[in-house]
Amino acid sequence: MIHKGKKRSHPFQGTCPIAYDGTKTVYSFYTSTKTQKIDSCEVEVNLAHPLFKRTEVIRSQVFFQVYPPEKPIQPQIQGR
Repeated sequence: MIHKGKKRSHPFQGTCPIAYDGTKTVYSFYTSTKTQKIDSCEVEVNLAHPLFKRTEVIRSQVFFQVYPPEKPIQPQIQGR
């Protein structure tokens, strides 16, 4: 199960980033019997855990497919 181990070990003690225009992350993991949701403003998420490392890689890949980085604009030099 997701809650075992050190993926989320104790309640979040800081100020949630949404309090100052930041973002929070809610991870949703689906199993055959239920959905586990882990809210980064409710529990400390161990981002060093392999599950979250892989999740972040996948999230980054999806983000850059939807919002690809813009290519630098090359200046157009007209003939002299």
